[in-house]
This record gives sequence, C-alpha cells and structure tokens, in this order.
Amino acid sequence: MPTNYTKLSDLITKFLKSIDSYNVNDLALSETGTDQDTLGERAKICLNLALSIIYGLIKDSKYLEALPSTAISSVTGQDWIDLSIVPGIDDVETLADQTNDFKLVRRSWSWYRRNYADPSTSSGVPNSYIIRNTRLYFAPRPSEVIPYLVDFKKLTDDLKLAGDFPLIPTQYDAWIIAEAKVKFYEMEDPTSVPPLVISERNDARQIGIDSVLTGYDIIRVAESHFSRIPEPRTYGYTRPVGTS
Repeated sequence: MPTNYTKLSDLITKFLKSIDSYNVNDLALSETGTDQDTLGERAKICLNLALSIIYGLIKDSKYLEALPSTAISSVTGQDWIDLSIVPGIDDVETLADQTNDFKLVRRSWSWYRRNYADPSTSSGVPNSYIIRNTRLYFAPRPSEVIPYLVDFKKLTDDLKLAGDFPLIPTQYDAWIIAEAKVKFYEMEDPTSVPPLVISERNDARQIGIDSVLTGYDIIRVAESHFSRIPEPRTYGYTRPVGTS
C-alpha cells in the first residue's frame, strides 16, 4: 500500500485525540477469538462505520474501482458463474468478450426471466449479462468457453488489524474522523449528539464528496487560478453603482 494511506492504528490515534480521549495504554484491539472492550476497540468500530458510509457515498469513484481482471470465463453449457472466483469483487461495471471483441449489455433479473424462462433452450455467444447475489448469469447460455475482461468495484471490508489500510488516501482522514465522531456520540446517546459535531461532519462530508467526485486537488485548483485571464478593469476596485 502506498505511504499516503493512513493505517488503522494511526486513524485510531487521530480519532481519540480529536475527542480528547487519547490514552496510549488503552489502544489494544481484539485479537482473533477474543473480544476486548477497550477505547481503541470502540474507536475501531466507529471508524469502520464511518468508512462504510463514505464508501457508499463514493461508490462510483476511482477509489473503489479495481484494475481490469481476466479471471472470469464462461463455462460451456452453464448459464452462470460464481463471482467469488474473483477475490474482492463487489459489482461488475463492464464485461468484455475477449474472443469476439465486444462488450456485453447488463440486463435486469426480470428481463432475464422474461426472455429466458428456460435457459437450457437457448445457447450461443452471450450478448447480455445479469448480476444476482453472488452469481453472474449469461444470456444466452454459453456454447463455449470465453474469457472476459471485467471492470469491477472493490468489495469493502472492515479494518481489523492495526496495519490495515482504508481504500481512500490520507487527505480524507479529516472526513473519516468527522464521520466517526458522530458515530461515537451516537453510541453514547443517539439523542444528544452535539450539534457542532454534526455540523463539522456535514462540512467534511461535502468537501470530501466534492473532492472525490471532481478529482480536484490543491495543485489543480491552484493551476486553474493561475491560468485564468483577468477581466480588464476600467475603474478602481469599487465598481460604479449599477454595474455587476
């Protein structure tokens, strides 16, 4: 993992300092088969809840996209394959036939049942695919083995170990912490989350979403200002009355 991602142990430290509850002696995390009720463990739960929210809000961003994989191939005479053969796959974005050089069309389950009530009666080169639970269905049923290039969304798992990394880089730590603080106060008393904490979360969320979905960073924003052509001035800094 690149060094510009913050590991779980450091996120916990940042979070506990933000709520003024940092204690280096109370950061232990649960090991396999144990269940510790430490401040560090509670922080981990809040951070994972926060990341779950964030991942849902930026599902269509580059951070949840995976590199194209060719691990999927059809099976002759079988209308479906198990998606679990590709580790970490959450949802298929595109499916390209590598033998015949075209992309399949994604269809709904209802479309599939209407048009292929009995899949065994129709076979050939699939031109459509359907995602249902953990299976990918082909329509029509494949008559041969065909390798596919698949673009997919990553499956997001909870951070468990101190060295685990989130899927978004360090520049979004403030957003993660802001979301986690709301979850922390909700765990204490859902009816009395401080308004300032909610306001800070809302601001951090808006800034984070705008940044992720537009792809802007500090350098690009600065460059956009530097390249801007200034409007010619025919008067001083105070515009005359009646001008806009």
